[in-house]
Amino acid sequence: MINKKYLKLLRSKDRKYGENFIYNEISKNIIDSLDILKVPFNNILELGINDKLIINYLKERFPTCSITSADIDLSFFIKKTDRQLIEIDLDDIQIKDKKFDLIYSNFFCQLTSNFEKLIENIFQSLNSNGFFIATIPSAENIYQLINSMYETDNILYGGMYQRVNPILDTNDIFKLLKMYNFDAPLINNNNFNKVPGGDSNTSWGYLVPIIKLIDCNNYKERVNEN
Repeated sequence: MINKKYLKLLRSKDRKYGENFIYNEISKNIIDSLDILKVPFNNILELGINDKLIINYLKERFPTCSITSADIDLSFFIKKTDRQLIEIDLDDIQIKDKKFDLIYSNFFCQLTSNFEKLIENIFQSLNSNGFFIATIPSAENIYQLINSMYETDNILYGGMYQRVNPILDTNDIFKLLKMYNFDAPLINNNNFNKVPGGDSNTSWGYLVPIIKLIDCNNYKERVNEN
């Protein structure tokens, strides 16, 4: 069971919104997927507020669209007036009287303790022709960092603390998407290398494997409408 109070505390802190290079790099990956979709989006849900790039892209491409941003804690974002804000329980999303053409999430869905329930709720929140695009960590993500934390815990405390959320297997995710009748689920595994403040000769950096989920119900019908 994930400690929800601890997660809310983390999400309430100043996370240098819009300045995290990992979120920004992954957001570019989501934007690449959106570029491929030649369909309009009117109602959009951002699941987890982690970057500015996607919001800015959507506003520029769809000036009249309505964007709702949802997170488990909104105290850091409460003064934002450029979108509707809703606070959610990630394990039991309740968005009444509204469905979305697009739901996207940048490194946020892995925080749930019930991924199957989350996928079900997302599906129910989509219009029949809606798209769902998300990125989550893959099984290989920051392995060395995780291992180092475990080793440090073991040395300092004589035991290990669960420092990370459980990693979701792509085959299990695909089965869930099909079980809840997502029409055309697609899962991509992407890597990107990032060396902060350095060039290709810098001796350290980050390799971040990610999983990207894309789906649309009745995709052919949606494309044919436009």
